[in-house]
Amino acid sequence: MTTNTLVARLEIADGYYLYRDKFKFTIKDPPGVAASAVTIPQGKIKTDEFFGRMEVYYGQAQATVELQADVTANDARDRELLQALRLFGPPAILFFGANGAEKRPYRVVGYMNAGQFRSHINKAFGSHSL
Repeated sequence: MTTNTLVARLEIADGYYLYRDKFKFTIKDPPGVAASAVTIPQGKIKTDEFFGRMEVYYGQAQATVELQADVTANDARDRELLQALRLFGPPAILFFGANGAEKRPYRVVGYMNAGQFRSHINKAFGSHSL
């Protein structure tokens, strides 16, 4: 897990499989943090006797869960997080590398229209990112 990404690795018992469409991720603690996007590699297609054609996983499955903090309540925990990130308040978008370190030059604080944001993302991650 990095500061904004959780990797869930699931070990599936021999003789069993998991349905891709049944994966669900909920962040219970801390409050205000939610799963904003989930990436799951492609599984295998199986014709299930009850559900028909399904995507399933055998042996192991892995999902990457992007986390997003909502600090609009402005309570003590929110203020603590904002202080730790050196932010005065929302809106802000922070980008982190695979090593968990913030890509500080690409931080966005305040409003940015869609075209500007696309350009900004392309500078941060390369033109293939959007």
